[in-house]
Amino acid sequence: MFSKIKSWSLKKKIIAGAVAFVVGCTVVGMCSDDDDESPSSNTASTVSVSSGGNAKKETAKVPRVGKIFDKASDFTYRLNSAKTGVVIDGLKKENEFYENTYTVVVPAEIEDFPVVEIHCIKSSPYNTLKNLVAVELPPSVTLIGASAFSYCPNLRTVVLPNVIEIENSAFSECKSLQSITLPATKKIGGRAFEECTSLALAFLPIATEIGRGTFQNCSALAQAELPLVEEVPDNAFMSCESLKTVTLTSAKKIGNEAFAYCDRLESISLPAAESIGEKAFIECIGLTSADLPKAMMIHRWAFNKCSSLVSADMPSVKMIRSNAFERCTSLSQVNMPAVEKIFPNAFYNTALPLKVQAELESKYSRDAD
Repeated sequence: MFSKIKSWSLKKKIIAGAVAFVVGCTVVGMCSDDDDESPSSNTASTVSVSSGGNAKKETAKVPRVGKIFDKASDFTYRLNSAKTGVVIDGLKKENEFYENTYTVVVPAEIEDFPVVEIHCIKSSPYNTLKNLVAVELPPSVTLIGASAFSYCPNLRTVVLPNVIEIENSAFSECKSLQSITLPATKKIGGRAFEECTSLALAFLPIATEIGRGTFQNCSALAQAELPLVEEVPDNAFMSCESLKTVTLTSAKKIGNEAFAYCDRLESISLPAAESIGEKAFIECIGLTSADLPKAMMIHRWAFNKCSSLVSADMPSVKMIRSNAFERCTSLSQVNMPAVEKIFPNAFYNTALPLKVQAELESKYSRDAD
């Protein structure tokens, strides 16, 4: 029986062409069995990341930093409920708090079962693993559990070649992560990358769902591409103060405070968005234009205090709630021929010409909002 085996043997395999997910400043290949504590860079990997039929290829050397934990005996684990694969529950405690830097390489198989899930890499989700710098998973792993790698402040590089789902807070407060590419991931939980303050790029070509606060407080995040995400939930990119460009071609709903306080966001184009939530772009002081061709509802304070906003194109909008564009002191051009109802102070303290303001008066509602 699986639970009674006391002596484990790990079948060594080379997984070729499987490195397709990158978190960090490098693309990482499979680590060797070398337990030497000095860095090694004897491998380079070429990866292909596909999005809508197009491929991106990158080549990078593999940083092998510190001791490498890559044997079954380095981990605690169990069979999943279906008895078809192994779930990693963490490093053994003597490894978890190893005194020098180390790299984790999860084996592809343990006791002839594929490793399919990382429940956690530590004995408690609240433990801080300050010496963990790199993690590499085999293609058999498809799920990363809640808080699995949270509070790993020096974790720079992670390889997740075939992960489909990342649960809540999986990488939260990993302050050294610099970029992520998720070619196989379809679902990302709430706060999964919250306060990853070195994260500069997020490329999620096939993800269709992200959770609340997924990238909240990622202060270095400059670019995000999520072409298939259908809803941007509350606080998803809140306080990403370096965010300049975001690709959201399929998003139909933008949640409350989704992009609040993104100071450097210069323009926004949301071709599919039908609803813009409360405070969705509040105090995006660098925003100059908003292209919202299908938006029908703009909620309260959605663009409040966007002081650089000059134009808003909203040809389908039916209702604009209170204070939606209040204090957009540069706003001088609006296109909203279909608007039916505008609540008080929606355009208070803007630069709209008097003629336009007069035309809008007939649309104003006296109802409380």
